[in-house]
Amino acid sequence: MNKILNFTKIIVINFAVFSTILVGTEIAGQFIYLAKNRTFLAWKKPSLHSKVFEIHPFLAGRLKSSIFEMNSNGISITTTKSNTRWTGASNIDGDLIRVAILGGSTVFGTGVTDSESWPALLQKKLGDKYAVINYGVPGYSTVENIIQMALIVPEVKPHIVIFYEGWNDIKNYHEKDLGVDYYAHGISQYSNLNIPLFEYKEKIYTLQRTFVIPLLIDKLKQTLFPPEIVKDSISGIPDFFVDDIYSRNLRTLKVLSLNINARAVFVPQILNYSFYSASAGSRPWTKHIKSSSMFSLMTKFNECMERAISSEDKNCVFFDSVLKIQWKPDDFLDEGHFSLAGGIKFSDSISVLIRNEFDGNDN
Repeated sequence: MNKILNFTKIIVINFAVFSTILVGTEIAGQFIYLAKNRTFLAWKKPSLHSKVFEIHPFLAGRLKSSIFEMNSNGISITTTKSNTRWTGASNIDGDLIRVAILGGSTVFGTGVTDSESWPALLQKKLGDKYAVINYGVPGYSTVENIIQMALIVPEVKPHIVIFYEGWNDIKNYHEKDLGVDYYAHGISQYSNLNIPLFEYKEKIYTLQRTFVIPLLIDKLKQTLFPPEIVKDSISGIPDFFVDDIYSRNLRTLKVLSLNINARAVFVPQILNYSFYSASAGSRPWTKHIKSSSMFSLMTKFNECMERAISSEDKNCVFFDSVLKIQWKPDDFLDEGHFSLAGGIKFSDSISVLIRNEFDGNDN
């Protein structure tokens, strides 16, 4: 009997000591985190993007429907019931000229508030006769746009479809095991949009956002069992495999546009090349591309778009006027996302094309 009592006593004492150490570590860790970050771990606000996207069976992720989120900098993201970003269009079902815009984060408007995305600026410029619909989602390439054009966009019966493409396709240059379907890119979209693939991972994320100990365990695991570091290869030459896929996808988008009797406008990519020229090595989004080669490679990539779009087809336009604008570093927030000033320039140029088509003037 005494042996059982002694054994029980030892267990209770050890449990008490372990619990004290555990609680003490958590409390100490929380205050250390507070000292470093000026907030407790549980109070750390998730990123704006992590609140607005949800998993999708074919697109990896899409915008949530009918939500409003704002971060501490006053940047708001408002979505429509159709899972698109707000542009100010009052009604897309009426007797309006509908303009669908497809692309990635540069269409979505990463880094700017709702009213400063260039599709919203375009809506304001065109006026109430038009309904501009922003289908852009960060990371979307021509592959995701093909799915949108096959399954989603036809439902609004657009009169004109604008494709702003390039950056999210050229990022696949020299990507190992990319696949003809952009498999590697598609898988990366879950992390790009902060979308957990499995429900249990969301619970783990919640624990990691609340308690310090899971964070410490993760750090310890990385220290004891560091992942194998594979240095990304960087190149300044074209990837003809990606060029061919990109050209094929553009032709597919053209066919899908004509299939719904919409005029297709293909807009080549604009980037802040001063940002690249000032960078050594490569940028995270284009990790395999030498920054100093970005201008020449994107120029050739835009030429792929021009070749893929026949100038003889009146219902399909390669709109290279944007390449002739005098772009300045202040027109961008980073290497490619437009600031308000850049968005105004870009939307003004697009509006001239649309009004010439439907109004017969450029005023």
